[in-house]
Amino acid sequence: MASRIDPAHLLDVSFVERVLKPDCLAGRRALVTGARFCSIGSATALALHACGAEIAIHAETDEVIEPTCRFFDGNGIRYEPFVADFSNPQEAEALGHRVLERSGPVDVLVNVAGVTLPTEITRVTVAEYRRIHDINCTSGVMLTKALLPGMIEVGRGNIVCFSSIAARRPLPGHYVAYAMSKAATEPLTQYLAVTYGKRGITAHTIVPGIVDNERHRQDAELFAAIKSETDNQPVGYMARPIEVGASVALLCTDLGRYANGSSLLMDGGRLTQF
Repeated sequence: MASRIDPAHLLDVSFVERVLKPDCLAGRRALVTGARFCSIGSATALALHACGAEIAIHAETDEVIEPTCRFFDGNGIRYEPFVADFSNPQEAEALGHRVLERSGPVDVLVNVAGVTLPTEITRVTVAEYRRIHDINCTSGVMLTKALLPGMIEVGRGNIVCFSSIAARRPLPGHYVAYAMSKAATEPLTQYLAVTYGKRGITAHTIVPGIVDNERHRQDAELFAAIKSETDNQPVGYMARPIEVGASVALLCTDLGRYANGSSLLMDGGRLTQF
């Protein structure tokens, strides 16, 4: 006769109560790249901080990171800023070692940094293609390479990479190089998940659609076109960066562990339409 299932274990709600609270990531150290002001990167850092994590943020230049630092300072957010040019993947790897020297092993790595540039296939140069791929893909690989041994040593870690809906269907305009660079992040995540899952390390991919941000708002014509497009999708609006950041934070709790290797599509239901 089959043994009776004990619901006390399978339906233990204290598991949810334990992880969904303000200090659920207390004691964790997180590095978020691409933390431009009012972007997915800065919002993700805020979400992780709200869950109790110690945060470090990155951007490509002092000028780019300064508005985020000013906002964090004004709101009492504790953080460490780092600058590195990801068009040179060696700088990304060096950034990882600088972070390790400063604070020790990182528990959470969020590879957000990226560049979106149109590339007409009949005119794109090798230099342009390499720059996009280096920023969007190769630098994330090299940064992960630098930080992964520390995660292995402590037996715990979360790695979150960012793809794009452009990797799954063509976008209006000429974004072939961008799409190819973003498509490369999902195999990386799956490799990390399969190889290191039993060593306490989980990996996920976020696949966002159109996300509201400061750069879109700086171009009134572009912002109007994007808003018109997203008004017609199922949820009727473009995502706020903090919505994406909150999803990253959730995946970095114990609730995200069994989703190891997964890709989270965040496009408001856009891809489900026929």
